[in-house]
Formats: sequence, structure tokens, C-alpha cells
Amino acid sequence: FKRKMLAEHTLDAVFTLPPDMFHPGASANACCMVFNLGVRHEKAPIKETFFGYFKEDGFIKRKNLGRVERTKPGSGEGVWADIESEWLDLYNNRKSVAGKSVTKVVTADDEWLCEAYMETDYSALKDEDFEKTVRDYVAYKIANESPEAGNRINKIDSSSWGEFKIGDLFRLEFGKVSKAGELPEGNDILYVGAKKGGNGIMERVGAVKNLKSEGNCLVFICDGQGSVGYVNYMGQDFLGTVNLTLGYSENLNQYTGLFIATVASLERPRYSYGRKWRGKVSDTIIKLPAIKAEDGELKPDWDFMENFIKSLHYGDSL
Repeated sequence: FKRKMLAEHTLDAVFTLPPDMFHPGASANACCMVFNLGVRHEKAPIKETFFGYFKEDGFIKRKNLGRVERTKPGSGEGVWADIESEWLDLYNNRKSVAGKSVTKVVTADDEWLCEAYMETDYSALKDEDFEKTVRDYVAYKIANESPEAGNRINKIDSSSWGEFKIGDLFRLEFGKVSKAGELPEGNDILYVGAKKGGNGIMERVGAVKNLKSEGNCLVFICDGQGSVGYVNYMGQDFLGTVNLTLGYSENLNQYTGLFIATVASLERPRYSYGRKWRGKVSDTIIKLPAIKAEDGELKPDWDFMENFIKSLHYGDSL
């Protein structure tokens, strides 16, 4: 169907729409495709298709009212006019903005979604994002392990970070549990699934030796509606589902693990509409604090990441 469309028409733009666009009539992830009719895609004067990640339109759900427009703090003025103006500017001028839009030459064999091509917006990172990851981990650790201590340092600044491929930083393997219903009852070991909250812990179960995965790893959630794209750090041995990719490194500990889990979770917006992360984790590129090695190449600044997490508001609770 895609080939037939492009044989006669041009794919001008694709807009990712808000997830609640059709509330209350339907709950679906929707996108809008704009075609210029009558001009073959390969013959179009503008070769690049515009992709807009237009999920936040300033409307929220209200009971018995459907979707209503938010207002600006301290006034009754709605926010939609500003958002609409920005979206039109991005589209009309074919601008590429991290986390919002990108232009790309595509064919019928490529994905037609902004999530597949847009640059991750690292400028949106705040100290609070890391603290939330730490809080989630502390909640899990208080219930299952004993705490430790730490101090505090400077604010995060991603402007000088380097790019690294996840597959170059970690040895990757998959979780081993394919049928959760067959796990024995018990309180021996944690069962971890495709769940962001609670550090991915589903429940405690009986031990199954050949299904156990080692702890001190990053857990990349590769499938699961609402959770795919998130990353957790797991400190102890566990049983993990097959839709988890696990990352191991000699440089990983609870501090560097929580730092990278926060950064890598920024990839989350790429995965919806049934897009899965499985098979793509290794080639995913993320930015991290970096230092130059003796050979002149950039390498992750593991010490900075560890000290930064230790310095956070909840870091001394790990």
C-alpha cells in the first residue's frame, strides 16, 4: 500500500498526534499523514518529508467534558494558540528541533513516524529527572536491600556530553522468562517485567535457577504498552521477562546505573504505535558525560556520573 501511494503521490508530512485525540470516543495512538496528490514521491521538488512529534497540544482530559484546553498560569488565556503557532512554524519552514520535529528522505520501505528519526532532546533534562529515578530505586531498595550513604555537587549540564552506542558500552542479553504463569509461588527472588513503576518489579516468586539473570545491570524495556522505552537499574539477581534487554559493564554500579537509566529513558518517545525496542537497543546512541582517553578518543566519565548521583537529594539514601 505504501509503495502504491508513493508511486502516484508525495508524502509531504507526518504528524504524531496526542494520545487522547479521540477521547472519549476512542482511545488510540493516532498520526496524520499529509500527501501532495498527483506527484510521484521520487519526483517531488522537496525531497525530505517533514515529521512532527506533536503529542502535547495543551489539552487535558476532564471528567464529563472530554478534552479541554489548559490555561496559562495566572491568567485565563489558553495555551493552544502558542502551541499552534510553533507547530505551523516548524512545518512551514521545515525546521528540525530536538524532541519535536525532523526532516528525512524516506521511501516505502522506511518507517513513517517522527519517533524513528527525531533527535533526543537532552536539553529537557533536569536534576528532578534523576532524582525521580533515584526515588523509584530507593523505594525498591528499602523494601529489599540495606541502604548506604553520599554527599552533593553541581547542576547537570549536557552541552559537552559525548555520543555513545549502547552496544559499545554494555554486554547485552535478554531476560529468560517467557511464561510468567508457570513461575512457582514463593518469596525467593524478584520477578521483573515490562513495568516502569516500582523498578519493574511484578512480584516475588520461587527460585528457578536456569531462568535467573544476574543483578548490577540496566534493564531496557523493549515491549509493553506504556512502558516500552524506559530503562531501570537492577541491583540484585532476578527473573526477567524475555521482552527485557539487560546491559552489563564492569563500570556499572548503582550510581552510574541510575544515571544512565535516567538518560536512556529519554528514548521513550520513539516507541509507540507498536514500535518495539527489541533488536534496536544495541544501535541506540545516547549522550553521556565524557572525557578524553590517552589515545584521544572520548570515553564515558564514569566517576562524574557516580559522584553526581551521590550528590543528589536522595543519593545519600542508596
